[in-house]
Amino acid sequence: MKFSASRLKRRFYTPLIRYQDRRLVIEDSNKQCEQAGVAPIALKVRESAEPTAPTDVILTKEGGHIIALVNQSWPRGYLAGNRHKLAAFAYWLNQTSASVQRIVVNISDGHKVSVARYKYATSSSDDTLVPDAHFFRDYGYIATDRFAADHAPAWNDRKDDIVWRGALNGVGLFSLDPDTINNPGVLQRLRMAKACEQLDVDFRFVLKRREEYQNLLRRADLIGKRVDTFEWANMKYAIDIDGYTNAWCNFMQRLKLGCCVLKVESQFGFYQWYYHKLVPWEHFVPIRADLSDLQERIDWVKSNQHKARIIAEQGQAFAKAMTFESECNVAVETIEEREARG
Repeated sequence: MKFSASRLKRRFYTPLIRYQDRRLVIEDSNKQCEQAGVAPIALKVRESAEPTAPTDVILTKEGGHIIALVNQSWPRGYLAGNRHKLAAFAYWLNQTSASVQRIVVNISDGHKVSVARYKYATSSSDDTLVPDAHFFRDYGYIATDRFAADHAPAWNDRKDDIVWRGALNGVGLFSLDPDTINNPGVLQRLRMAKACEQLDVDFRFVLKRREEYQNLLRRADLIGKRVDTFEWANMKYAIDIDGYTNAWCNFMQRLKLGCCVLKVESQFGFYQWYYHKLVPWEHFVPIRADLSDLQERIDWVKSNQHKARIIAEQGQAFAKAMTFESECNVAVETIEEREARG
């Protein structure tokens, strides 16, 4: 009996790929836990027919294991591209009391369609936020705290340059036309890059692989070399601006390294679990989402270095107080309180 290639693929290849994807979720979870320095999570991954959004995962407790129920009827890229973000959710759930048996989480950056209750970033007050996957993986950025304490230069010994490096992430149109610099439909990071050309700000993109717009960005002199994380300790200032949602590790690590962070308002109102505690002009220097006050803010930090230093110190103290242990407690309390409300 002969089978066509497509029939063979449906019968054998697809189940194999699904099995491999589930296995890779567990492997990625173990890697994240190893990097964080915590015990591996007893994680099992199963398929579920329960209707969910593509990047939503149902987590349950069962016999000492955390069971991740994934709907693999969606294109596999949704799971493959986000599986490394599951470990933090599973870890936080595993720390909760027996009163919590099941939660639904979203493993995207927070910008994908979702029916999940728990996220790392959101623009909706209906969602419940917990510490993100990067904070978990880097154990509350403990290495950054230690480097800042042992090696970071004093404020007056740091560079005055204002620099940004990151990916061309976000939601919007690609345009390098100067006439679109104030168009909110254009990628916010791209508008920021064009605006900074008129200022003394080195705002450039780092491309991890060949990307569609690479040649255009290079021609526009908008590609720069990557700056290592700890190198920011040598700089007085840093910029934080959303990608798809909030730039998770960028903001937190710049604060921990003692930079005065100029934080661009989230165009779509995204925020993280601790943002309600942040105070503009105390922990960071705010910039409007439309960038209309960008030049004013740049001029202010450069001409008010004493005040900028105080903001940097206060921001650093704020971030340093957020340890893995303290935010693990926050995550557990947040989940238990939310589930108690039903």
